[in-house]
Amino acid sequence: MQSGSSRLGSLVIGVYGWVVTVFFGGVLLDIAYSQLLLGNPEFSERKLAFSVISDLLLMISGVVIVTAIGAIAFAWEARISRNLFAASLMIFLFGLLIPVIFSPFIQGAQNVSFGPYLRLLLNGSASIITFVGLYTFYKRK
Repeated sequence: MQSGSSRLGSLVIGVYGWVVTVFFGGVLLDIAYSQLLLGNPEFSERKLAFSVISDLLLMISGVVIVTAIGAIAFAWEARISRNLFAASLMIFLFGLLIPVIFSPFIQGAQNVSFGPYLRLLLNGSASIITFVGLYTFYKRK
């Protein structure tokens, strides 16, 4: 039988895996909708919808960060899982900071549209690494 702390740790780690995957799905939908609406002449009226989606993704990213820290703390004894959770958090944070760090380069390359693919790559990688960490954590038990 698991102790209360062990059950809470398993719950936090499971929630982290779930939230990072929901965030990846949100990014995927955000990119898909933005690509669909770019050719629409009423695009300027739809900017409000994009701001709502961006605000929702920012709130979810806050939850991802908090649950990642909790997952790392609860998986501290499981070295491999802890390192995988920390790596997924670093990739996730790098994905959040990409627009801030590389905005001059992205704005300068007007013909190249690699931003959505970079977002998908980073968030997908963080999600996959998280689930590998989940697998190793639960396999250990």
